[in-house]
Amino acid sequence: ALVARYYIRYGAQELPEDGSLPELTWEGAGHVERLVMIGPPNAGALDALLHLTSGIKPGTFFPTYPAAIVGTMPSAYQLLPRSRHQAILGSSGNPIKDLYAPELWRQNQWGLADPRQEEVLKNLLPEIQSASKRRQIALDHQAKALRRAKHFAEAMDRPARPPFGVQLFLVAGDAKTTNKTAQFDAQGNLRIVEKGPGDGSVLRSSALLDERLGSE
Repeated sequence: ALVARYYIRYGAQELPEDGSLPELTWEGAGHVERLVMIGPPNAGALDALLHLTSGIKPGTFFPTYPAAIVGTMPSAYQLLPRSRHQAILGSSGNPIKDLYAPELWRQNQWGLADPRQEEVLKNLLPEIQSASKRRQIALDHQAKALRRAKHFAEAMDRPARPPFGVQLFLVAGDAKTTNKTAQFDAQGNLRIVEKGPGDGSVLRSSALLDERLGSE
């Protein structure tokens, strides 16, 4: 859904290297008549952070992918919830201002910044003999992925009305309790402290990109 929305807005444009927003040309809309989005994480999903910090097991017959494996995937960071929606609380209980800040991930040892992922990094970077060099590469990749995810979110959240000729349909669930807010302690450990209506993975408010914080 996110790739399709980006394509309709910007066509084949890459995100500009200088951090500016791509030109809103609606180039892709000329090739799309209808777009049907099923439970799209338009404002991200808290589960993306849990997968990046704890790994993921997609299904019964799938292996568990450790956090360092998930952390190599740039698209995983692009599914993070928006900082302004206050989905992540610090140990003091205050909302995190910038979830995309690389220093936040290093301080809390999340994902690729977790020293316990060293064995995984050995397998990912077999040609690198130095543990410190492997960690440097991992942290650099994580920082780049976070910066690009923030840039991507800014491009996707830009208010705009689709041009005539393209129809957007949204199907969203709200019958299952879904992870909404997480808090981390002084050691960086995350726990769910609030749930909300959604489809079990994506909150209704995320699918709608609802900006009405704290109100119905």
